[in-house]
Amino acid sequence: MNITVMGLGYVGLTNAAYLAQIHSVWGFDKDIAKIHDLNNQIDYLNEPGVSPLLKKHSKNLVYVEAPSQALSQSDVVLIAVPTPEGKDGQIDLSAVEEAFAHVIESGKKDVLVVVRSTVTPGADQALIQQALVKNRKDIQIVIMPEFLSQGEALKNITSPSRVVVGVHQLGLEKKVKSLFRYPSNIPFLITDPSTASLTKYAANSFLASKVSFINEMSQIAEAVGADIQDVVKGIGYDPRIGHQFIQPGVGFGGSCFPKDLKALKYLATQHQIKGSMLDATMAINQDQTTRFMNRVMARLNYQIKQKKIAVLGLSYKGSTTDVRNSTAFKVIDTLADQQALIFAYDKKATFDFFNLRGEKPCLAYAIELEDALKDADVAIILNDAKEIKNLKVSDFIRLMKTPIVFDGRNLFDPKTMQGIEYHSIGRPTKK
Repeated sequence: MNITVMGLGYVGLTNAAYLAQIHSVWGFDKDIAKIHDLNNQIDYLNEPGVSPLLKKHSKNLVYVEAPSQALSQSDVVLIAVPTPEGKDGQIDLSAVEEAFAHVIESGKKDVLVVVRSTVTPGADQALIQQALVKNRKDIQIVIMPEFLSQGEALKNITSPSRVVVGVHQLGLEKKVKSLFRYPSNIPFLITDPSTASLTKYAANSFLASKVSFINEMSQIAEAVGADIQDVVKGIGYDPRIGHQFIQPGVGFGGSCFPKDLKALKYLATQHQIKGSMLDATMAINQDQTTRFMNRVMARLNYQIKQKKIAVLGLSYKGSTTDVRNSTAFKVIDTLADQQALIFAYDKKATFDFFNLRGEKPCLAYAIELEDALKDADVAIILNDAKEIKNLKVSDFIRLMKTPIVFDGRNLFDPKTMQGIEYHSIGRPTKK
């Protein structure tokens, strides 16, 4: 089967790598630099396993700067372009519409379009109308939301927990099954397009609400002197709850949770639904970071001018380059407003963070982890990158001027932090 993947970011390239094991795949992206990198086997994604798979099946992959030739030969087109946040939280579908316009212009008759981009309910109808205007009622559209997690995308697409496919007519799901060829033991939900779209938003919003719930519990734990990690264990043993997404922290970020919560809230408002739980999830998330930084400021008696602060972790999640909606922005801005001397470190995400934040007079980027910690008055931990988790107590003591650590990810056991003033989330301070 000949396939074109439109959009070669995190979702599109992972799909292309997986499908190239089975089919002939054309890859297109508006970003010519990506096409150049792929043709020269340069890994810009940094997603474990994807680059080796692309190289292994390179004979089945062709990357093009213009989509017409690819589309004219493809039986299936996957649309995996970004749907960024637009005005008032609604998503911006312009990239999806632009990609679909190429399909209308150059796609084969009866081509199957599989939308893997995250789109709100009703987006399929907008695409159908777009096709009808150009007399392309032959185009078949399927909504197939992705459930990929950064750092585990290849694992997620190879052995998905479930597959959700939204179709207008029964029978199209057979084409999707022949496209991905998943084993029969993987749950395969066939539904309508609006339900498929809503399923993705419901999943991410529910996971985000779990994070905000445990973060609010951590605030209560701090107030009463309880240990939130034992609370997590206690409730996580309940099979109705489980241990996933109930790890307290400084707040969630990334490209999905914040954007999807806002998009779902916008959708609810359009239908005169309050969306109170969505509001609470977002509000708690913002409050968690603010409370965390208030603790830092209070510990230093609100006198942090010219204090050296090591900020460890700039991406929203360790070992990724994605800094979108990272708590590091708010943390660094708070410190910068008080004229602290900030030394930020992230092994993978420094360049991406710098591109978004730019220069600040009091902000320096450390090349090595030790450079950030050297002579620091305080260290603030914001993600769970391996090199941060592997720090030893002796590293903090040896390198820092005053070994005061604020751990926003609860990476360490307070009992092991002898000789360090250790502050974490929802646990008593170790002095």
